[in-house]
Amino acid sequence: MAASSPAARPITGRFVLITTIAFFAVVITVNMVMMRLAITTLPGTEVDSAYSASLAYQNEIAA
Repeated sequence: MAASSPAARPITGRFVLITTIAFFAVVITVNMVMMRLAITTLPGTEVDSAYSASLAYQNEIAA
């Protein structure tokens, strides 16, 4: 009644290389997708100078 378990595959250099490359490929791909989404959803600056816009807003509040 002794069940024989299948022998585990040894970790080879080829396996480590493939998993390392796959890991970095996934990380780089996700970073590229996130950069693309961030760039396309941000149209750019809405005002030329945030300081002058805040001064105008403060003047509007004071008025």
